[in-house]
Amino acid sequence: MDFVQAIENLDSQLLCKLFVEDKTVLTKVSNCNLYHHLTDTFNSKPKVQQDGAQLVYILSNYGIDINKQDEDGSTAFHQYLYEADFVHPDVVESFLRCNADVFVRNKEGRSIVDKLRQNSLPKNITDLCLRYMPGLWNAVETDDISTVRKLVNQWCKVDIYKEGKSLIQLALDKGTEDVIRIISGIKVSVVIFSFL
Repeated sequence: MDFVQAIENLDSQLLCKLFVEDKTVLTKVSNCNLYHHLTDTFNSKPKVQQDGAQLVYILSNYGIDINKQDEDGSTAFHQYLYEADFVHPDVVESFLRCNADVFVRNKEGRSIVDKLRQNSLPKNITDLCLRYMPGLWNAVETDDISTVRKLVNQWCKVDIYKEGKSLIQLALDKGTEDVIRIISGIKVSVVIFSFL
């Protein structure tokens, strides 16, 4: 069984086992977007989406790019919100906590923000998306200390990268001591907590 099959079966234990056993997975899946396979699975099995929300976290923890775009320029989060008949709040929150970029535009020029403006999503989903906006990367980039603190308190991942740069590198480049302290402090706390 391979990674795609583990995702299609929403088998989190097998997926973790495969990542541990195969250290070269990132090179093997560079042309394949596991998040898109996951959203395809969510769309084909809407009643078990909640069980699959943890797979979003697993893929992120193992370094799979949550914002990778397909041939249409859509991210998996685009695909999920635009194509799903049923959108589960746990899945949406997992994408947002793993820093799915709501501002990325596909080749049609559509972003997640555009979808929110259409008022076509259930109110609880729209409200959930708005709670996590503008995203941790954008908050650090604009030195928005209160939003950084809020998003960190909402368990957004801080060990994220964009175009080869880490969030802590971005914070250091911006030079805002409070933001640096929050980002570097939470990373140490998460590492300590994971060993407990």
